Amino acid sequence: TTTTTTRNKTPLSSFHLFDQEEDENENTKNNNTVFRIDAHTDEWFEIDREELRSSIFVHKNFRALWKPKGASDVSVDSLIYLKLLDEIPDVILFGTGKQTKQIPEDSVRWAREMGMAVEVMDTANCVATFNVLVEEGRNVACGILRENSDDDVE
Repeated sequence: TTTTTTRNKTPLSSFHLFDQEEDENENTKNNNTVFRIDAHTDEWFEIDREELRSSIFVHKNFRALWKPKGASDVSVDSLIYLKLLDEIPDVILFGTGKQTKQIPEDSVRWAREMGMAVEVMDTANCVATFNVLVEEGRNVACGILRENSDDDVE
């Protein structure tokens, strides 16, 4: 039997990394949901077919809206989700928008003291790196700032 998959046409302003059929087959492993970032624009992120219009915090099996609006808002307190996870990630990625912006050194130091490698990068690379590491089975988390943050205003 031949199965034909028809893809929905997606506006050029969004970037979808996975098609719906692949999500249904690969997004659950041993009945545990494995989250990845399926699409993103400057204004939203799509995770497990849910559109989120905020900064986000994502782990391979946890996702949440995230309070920081700009790189300078990434405080140790804003990283509380890391303490809610069953195990501390090996790597924490930060996506800071179209350009890489420095996050506060005390937040980086705290994450490293907790045993995590810390990488700060632009959002597109953060999304791609997170998804690749999740697919490899790595224990990774990311905090990604929504593009239209207060830090973007000059």
